[in-house]
Amino acid sequence: MNFYAHHLGDYARNTRHLSMVEHGAYRLLIDLYYVREALLPLDEPALFRLVCARTDDEKLAVTTILAEFFVRTEDGWRHTRCDEEIAKGQEKQAKARASAAARWDANAMRTQCKGNAPNPNPNPNPKAKEKNKEGQPALVLPEWMPAEVWEHWREHRKTIRKPLTDAAAELTLRNLAEMFNAGHDPVAAIQMSIQNGWTGVFPPKPQARASPAQTFKTAADKQAEAIFKITGGLAGKPPVEEVIDVEPFRQRQLAGR
Repeated sequence: MNFYAHHLGDYARNTRHLSMVEHGAYRLLIDLYYVREALLPLDEPALFRLVCARTDDEKLAVTTILAEFFVRTEDGWRHTRCDEEIAKGQEKQAKARASAAARWDANAMRTQCKGNAPNPNPNPNPKAKEKNKEGQPALVLPEWMPAEVWEHWREHRKTIRKPLTDAAAELTLRNLAEMFNAGHDPVAAIQMSIQNGWTGVFPPKPQARASPAQTFKTAADKQAEAIFKITGGLAGKPPVEEVIDVEPFRQRQLAGR
């Protein structure tokens, strides 16, 4: 058994006099009983090992609990309450298996009846496309587009309150196909659009090395430039000209179109 009912009131009433070590021994013995669904062995060394009783105090607690709460029989140590809970659990499992078997038989019978029933459409169209819940033809993704990535794109469009319509989906796949044929990664294009919150997809830009003008100026750089100006170029280093990168603005304009 993987589950059994533990009634706190009953347990507290019957075990209030036990020490902490005895409580631990009792719970371990009960858990072992439920897991095995069988009597506990009479062999004390084997039983001590099963409940991890190693010290003399722990072994004494095990023997004390066995003598007080278990019944010694020829086959092993028996616990009446555990036997009742195990019987209830086995009864529930039997009912569940019977219910599952009944459902299986009913489904098999319905499938068999469907198979024997005449086909209402004797000339089906083998080229008919599978339809979705709205009755529209289901969109077929190309091999180079993972279904998981496409689903992320749909969720992104819902998040930005621009749900992807069927026409927009076909147009997006057409644009991605052109990128794929041009050697671009369509998955990277979708990931870039999701990351930037765009409504459209665009070819990923090749990552270029940062130029000196695009790097941040440290305090030492600023100090060297100031010395260069003060000394008229005799010391320090010349300042780096500021370069404005217009590419982010262009990307934002493309995303908004």
